[in-house]
Amino acid sequence: MAENTKQTAMAGSTGAEAELDMDQKHAYVREWLEKVFTGEEVPDYEINSQTIDCLYRMARQNETREREAEILMEDFEQKTEEYAAETARLQSMMNWLGFSTADLTPAGQSYVNTLVGTATALDLRDCSDTSLCLALTDLSQRLSSAAVRVEEEEREGERLERQMRASLLREAAHRRALDELSKEAAEQAPTLAKQKKESEFLKQKTKQYHKLVTSMKEELTQSGYEPGLSHGTLQQCAKEIEALQSQLEPLQAQLASYQGLPPDFDFAKVKVEEAKQELAKLEAELARTIDLVHAEK
Repeated sequence: MAENTKQTAMAGSTGAEAELDMDQKHAYVREWLEKVFTGEEVPDYEINSQTIDCLYRMARQNETREREAEILMEDFEQKTEEYAAETARLQSMMNWLGFSTADLTPAGQSYVNTLVGTATALDLRDCSDTSLCLALTDLSQRLSSAAVRVEEEEREGERLERQMRASLLREAAHRRALDELSKEAAEQAPTLAKQKKESEFLKQKTKQYHKLVTSMKEELTQSGYEPGLSHGTLQQCAKEIEALQSQLEPLQAQLASYQGLPPDFDFAKVKVEEAKQELAKLEAELARTIDLVHAEK
């Protein structure tokens, strides 16, 4: 009942808070503070929307708690009256029977106290067999549920313990790996520093060579360099000249042999003329090749 009243009061508080404006909230807060500090001066506070909203929520919640407390007090008073009426009824019955608690033995008084304590602990309205059985059944069910929850929590605790152990093992392995890596890094630090210096030196040299190549390309372009004047092209031309010279040497030897021909002048003259023509042709081709090489240079 107290829980339902609390929810209703909170819902009413939310609706009222949405409907009130700033001045109405301030008036409500001021009235609440004067009630709280009855007979004392209300402390100073900032008057802005944030402060007023916060104080307004506090006032509403405080009034909700007070109403709940009043309802609980009324419930306790009602239960007290019921217990007192039941006590008077039982006392009158005991008096009619001529029986009094003072007549009980110490063991009987202990049983009665135990029964009263049990009823109080179980929050019973009376000590009838039905109430006790129902309360004990409910307590047994709650005990079973608690045992189930305890078992589940124990299993969860074991699972978490296994996970923690596995995590500790992994952490230990990671620490060992980290120590080994740190050791290797410390050992390789001089080598890495040396390699870093060499890398920086090579980078500087690369930049210098790049600038030098660029400068030389510009000089070649300005001097009229053409791809036909490359080293590979000149080597190819030199090989062709050597091949022509090797072809010319046999012809020159053949021409020299013609000079010792028999005195058949006409026939020798024809042979010599043919040899001269062939020699002139080879010399002309050689001269053209040499001129081409000089022209490319």
